[in-house]
Amino acid sequence: MNKPTLFINMDGPLLVPGPGDHALNADVTPYAKSFLNWAMQHFDTRLLTDRSPRDGFHLVDKLALPADKFPVQTFDTSKIEVIGRHPDKNFYWLDAELIPGEISWLTQHGHLHKFVSVDPMTGITSEHKNVLEGHLRGHPRDGR
Repeated sequence: MNKPTLFINMDGPLLVPGPGDHALNADVTPYAKSFLNWAMQHFDTRLLTDRSPRDGFHLVDKLALPADKFPVQTFDTSKIEVIGRHPDKNFYWLDAELIPGEISWLTQHGHLHKFVSVDPMTGITSEHKNVLEGHLRGHPRDGR
């Protein structure tokens, strides 16, 4: 059985404002490594960024995770440029903030329930893992 895809925007869920990593100009959230270790067991995980792909590779390397498990996909103005390539795909999406066009696309395709909101100042936490585990078990919890 194929794993569902998990799209994770780097800014907000994994990187939060702060001086922690000079190359990324941000802090890596404390739960990022634990979460990504769990995610690679349950999902086909994709990192989304409007930064250089090099930043995604740097993040994965910094967390000592296997690069082949966390492909970096870039977008210019909207994450739908990546996610929208497969509107019927089994996926979930972790992000801090959506733009109106992204909300509209999710609504139009019946996928709004697959979006899990992350506080951009805190980043990913164990609660986000719990929400996704609920989805995997067929008992979704509100991720917003």
